Amino acid sequence: MAATLGGLPAFWPALLLATVAAAAVAGPLGRLLRIPVWRLFLLLGSFGLVAAATLTPAPVSYFLPGHASTCETGSFTIPSLGQLAYVSEVSLNVALFVPLGVACLLLPRWGQAGLAAILAFATPWTVEAVQYLVPSLDRVCSTDDIAANLTGLVIGFIGGLLVLRPLLQPLVRPVPESEPVHYQPGHHPSNHPST
Repeated sequence: MAATLGGLPAFWPALLLATVAAAAVAGPLGRLLRIPVWRLFLLLGSFGLVAAATLTPAPVSYFLPGHASTCETGSFTIPSLGQLAYVSEVSLNVALFVPLGVACLLLPRWGQAGLAAILAFATPWTVEAVQYLVPSLDRVCSTDDIAANLTGLVIGFIGGLLVLRPLLQPLVRPVPESEPVHYQPGHHPSNHPST
């Protein structure tokens, strides 16, 4: 993993920037959308992690001239359990999207979770398209990367839906809308004797 990240010198600065931005936005946006701040921060931070790992420039020396303008579309292979058992480019591509899948399913309302899941599902395709369309990134577009990313996303969805969401739901619920108080005629709180 260290060797992989070592080939992406802009990864850590980009991740730090994305984390700070997520922390700054999560508070006001969470209050606006009535989402617990930590859940929204996890979602935004997960998107930031993906962007930092996939859309920062790679050293030119890692690729053949013009290689970044190609897209490897020969296969769409779902990673096997054996490939996930050790650290490799495939397993890292899977692990990268697991937090995003979890974060989507931790949003309190199903409509919010569904919208986030749709955006998350579109992210691998968008990333590979950007890598292909922006040669200066010196990245290689690959449909196998999309398959690995979607595998991680599904693992995150399952973990969030079947494990973390049921565990956390009793602890943090959406803030209920304030309900109007109705008084019956002739009955006012001030009319009740204090005890």
